[in-house]
Amino acid sequence: LTSSSGPGISLKAEGISYLASAQLPAVIVNISRGGPGLGSIQPAQSDYLQATKALGHGGFRTLVFAPATLQEAVDLTYEAWEYAERDRNPVLILMDGCLGAIMEEVELPPMKELSTVNTEDWSLAKVGGRTDNHMITPILPEPALEMLNKFKGFAYKGWEFSDVKVEEYLLEDAEYVVVAYGIAARVAKEAINTLREEGYKVGMIRPITLYPFPKASLNNLDYSKVKGIIDIEMTIPAQMRDDIELQVKGRCPVHEYGRSGGMLLDDEGVYEAISNIVKEGE
Repeated sequence: LTSSSGPGISLKAEGISYLASAQLPAVIVNISRGGPGLGSIQPAQSDYLQATKALGHGGFRTLVFAPATLQEAVDLTYEAWEYAERDRNPVLILMDGCLGAIMEEVELPPMKELSTVNTEDWSLAKVGGRTDNHMITPILPEPALEMLNKFKGFAYKGWEFSDVKVEEYLLEDAEYVVVAYGIAARVAKEAINTLREEGYKVGMIRPITLYPFPKASLNNLDYSKVKGIIDIEMTIPAQMRDDIELQVKGRCPVHEYGRSGGMLLDDEGVYEAISNIVKEGE
């Protein structure tokens, strides 16, 4: 397990790529803050592209989880060990400074003993100190490296069918659909509930896995009814918007609203942004 904020994850990028190459399970936590550069120590969601598209060189992928509550953060962290072991691959948990600092009651999952974890297939130091050719920096001939990449590619495709996590909220009759994750989704849900009380049909898709992205949730919307998608993120410009646009395929407008550089989303600002888009579409 290792953790940092965005700049620290950038410094770890080469090591993360080596973990993927050596097929070593790891759990990596990014409590992202404002950027680019050293940026601000305040919360932000500006590491989406880094997390989902370019966590390191070489074209590997990792599962990326984005909890919205501390209970979910605890549960996903416990699960992350299982995924890392299963795939012999790093797993990333992407949170922001708000979730990294708040206090909420949580219920811890059952304790697991280390003796139940099977490290025999990947340990760098097996019984008696032998390494048995397990190398943290493997140098493979080109055909072997291509076979490794093909094997990993099949695994990544499998994630799209078995490991996508998403919350769909009030979508049945929604005419406008907010897409948001993490702390942005918590703020957006309050605005959606208020707009529902005012008679506006707004719902939400909350990606819990940012990679794989929950494509089906957007593809399955009834675009004869949906008038617009609203991307809410704590970054400018919005980074998740490209993934949204790829699934919407021009079937309705995609709007965005966010704050950046450590400026926090607030209930009033998100409500006003969604409300203006909805009312302009009437």
